[in-house]
Amino acid sequence: MCKYDPIGQSPSLSLQISPSNMFTQISHLLCWIGSLDLNSAKVREINGPITATVRALEASLIKVVLLSNFSAEENAVFIDWLHQITSAEIVLEWEQPGMSPVDYRAIHEGEKAVLARYAHIGNRAAILLSPGTPQMQSVWLLLAKTYYPSVVLLSSSLQNGVERVDIPFQIAAEFTPLSDAKLNELAISPALVTQFADIFSCSDVMQELKQKAAQLALRNLPVLLLGETGTGKELFATAIHHGSPRAQRPMIPINCGAIPPELVDAELFGYEKGAFTGAIQRKVGIFEAANGGTVFLDEIGELPLIAQVRLLRVLQEKRIRRVGGSEEIAIDVRIIAATHRDLSQQVTEGQFREDLYYRLSIGVLTLPPLRDRQGDILFLAERLLQAIADAESLPVKQLSSEAARLILNHAWPGNVRELQNTLLRATLWQRGEILSSTDLEQALLRRPVNEQHNHADLTLAHPLEGSFKLDNLLNEVERHYLMRAMEQAEGVKKIASELLGYRDSNQTLNKRLAKHGLSSSL
Repeated sequence: MCKYDPIGQSPSLSLQISPSNMFTQISHLLCWIGSLDLNSAKVREINGPITATVRALEASLIKVVLLSNFSAEENAVFIDWLHQITSAEIVLEWEQPGMSPVDYRAIHEGEKAVLARYAHIGNRAAILLSPGTPQMQSVWLLLAKTYYPSVVLLSSSLQNGVERVDIPFQIAAEFTPLSDAKLNELAISPALVTQFADIFSCSDVMQELKQKAAQLALRNLPVLLLGETGTGKELFATAIHHGSPRAQRPMIPINCGAIPPELVDAELFGYEKGAFTGAIQRKVGIFEAANGGTVFLDEIGELPLIAQVRLLRVLQEKRIRRVGGSEEIAIDVRIIAATHRDLSQQVTEGQFREDLYYRLSIGVLTLPPLRDRQGDILFLAERLLQAIADAESLPVKQLSSEAARLILNHAWPGNVRELQNTLLRATLWQRGEILSSTDLEQALLRRPVNEQHNHADLTLAHPLEGSFKLDNLLNEVERHYLMRAMEQAEGVKKIASELLGYRDSNQTLNKRLAKHGLSSSL
């Protein structure tokens, strides 16, 4: 039987209900029957967290949904007493007499079943965390912060009355009760799990990736992250670093495609004073600065072949030499690399060293594009809207049904980054509480897939009369694709040039951007 009583509560005292803590919108209260409430019912005293909360919610409360591990006789005593406290309907939704109060598997089964039945009403449903064991409370938290984020969390205490519980972090992984030992392990060591909280997802493919990433984090192996631009490679790299034994040391990211080829060695390994024109003092390179920590080599497929040779030597020998220096410096860094390119194809074409490729591709994670993350798009959009509101001190916007449909139908070639930027633009310009499909269409830098074809048809069907000028039309099309390429490439000109089919470095791209008066970073 559950014999857990909150510290500091006494059967001889009554809970004080603060008027400031009334919740007039809550219609359904979900909770375990706790021993304090059960004991109070036996002596007919209103001093338990459930009875106090029910009284606080009386104005709007429709139903009290109970779970219990007590006997049928004890449940009946409590429910009879609760009927005298409230006119709301009382339902004993899940009971398992004699269940261990620390049985994670059974607790998870009961709470998930109840939430699946009642959480659809969103913020009109509330979970009371106070009754029950810490194990019951922790599973409530995990379920509420993963599958049911709109459900309100409440606590009840003598000191503060009935209060809303706001959890200042996100939990983006589902905890499945594979075994009691595994759940106990997670409960004892939650730090690693929370490192991945900023990667919002509920799809099976992403949950599996996060589990693999969490395992890799504990190892001292190189990690290679593959995936399209905007799929969250840097988020994964950061989470892996912070979940690793190197978390207290620095993680230094560098975009390999943004470094001029002649400066790669200087950036990675540093240089001595006088090593070249402009080297007026010694500079420590990224590898040396990250000693003991992690180096994140973003877009490693852009690294010149000569630099790949030196990087391979560093990985093999764990020593570097500054440009212009003679001293070899021992370093201990973990490499996390990322690219949107097909490195195996680049190896075949002679653009990437085979030995470096095999050295890096030990822990390989392939991040799916947003269009392949079934069930994640709207889930992610809601959390991005919350994050945008917090960052910009704005009210949280809600999506209309039409806006939600538009989000689901759009291809999102820029993946999560494009979704985030679109929602940010829409939020900044919309003063109301609801984002409409029109708001999102105006915020999109390109049309949804089903409209792009119509747009192309119109482009080819302009009447050859009146003020028609072919040059004007071609300029409009060119400007459109320049903006798309620069956004998808995150402002990295070399990548944008290749997306557009320009093969002469950045020369053509710079000319075209200047021609249309576009910023080089957009």
